[in-house]
Amino acid sequence: MNFLKSTVIWSITLSSFYCNSQTIETNISFTPSKVSAKYLDQSKFNVYYDYQYLRVPEKKTTQQIALTVLQIGNSYSKFSDVHKLQLDSLFIAYLEKDKIQAKEINVSLSIQAKVGFEIDIINQFQDSVFVFEQSISSDNYEFNVGKTKQHWKLKEEFKEILGYKVQCATIYFGGRNWTAWFTNEIPLAYGPYVFGGLPGLILEVYDSKENFKFTFSGINQKPTSIYLYVTEKKTSITRPEFIKIEKKYHDKPYLFYQDIDQADKKSLPYNPIEIFDK
Repeated sequence: MNFLKSTVIWSITLSSFYCNSQTIETNISFTPSKVSAKYLDQSKFNVYYDYQYLRVPEKKTTQQIALTVLQIGNSYSKFSDVHKLQLDSLFIAYLEKDKIQAKEINVSLSIQAKVGFEIDIINQFQDSVFVFEQSISSDNYEFNVGKTKQHWKLKEEFKEILGYKVQCATIYFGGRNWTAWFTNEIPLAYGPYVFGGLPGLILEVYDSKENFKFTFSGINQKPTSIYLYVTEKKTSITRPEFIKIEKKYHDKPYLFYQDIDQADKKSLPYNPIEIFDK
């Protein structure tokens, strides 16, 4: 299609793997976990966004960066971290091995360290919910988030992003005020995270305090598989239940690991995209 003015090419195969260690320096080996990928759809478009986020609310020195991708198919879309998908690809390959050696684990860990957006978001267009997949420590969770109409306010403000003319829109969503820039040159009513419903693709969106910012970096039409991660250790819960566990993890992370020294019993910064209470 003629609106593809710039492209980013990635080779992505899909699966899933989560680690908490930094590196493994011994000759220890592991038996691969039993996981699989349930095929959902094939993407027609892959939209890439640079993701900037603050680990500590409103503290610019804690800014982290990552690369995310929105895969858009006929019936499904999926939003996730590019390095998470690369990690998935590696782990599916490891499933063919009887044992995973330390060298292979360290390759996975080096990719894991680059993952900044930790949620996989599945959108079945005809369904009333988004499916969120996320891990806390070594535990994998899945929960549904109901879709609600996003009431955007269009502004007569325009600029250009990577050669596309974009228009401004604002919304109060998830406890934050957001500004989005969309283009009707790409007639896709989607965007990063769960944002959408505008008269064109969202190329940039950020909250008023710039804790979170997604900026378009490219688009291509290379078909890639959209999948749902399947593991015998995944727990299906409600979103409130997940938030409770997530808050506990950030408040007392040492409860989720063994052999933690007293000196390491520190809380972790907690700055979720959506705020549900103050």
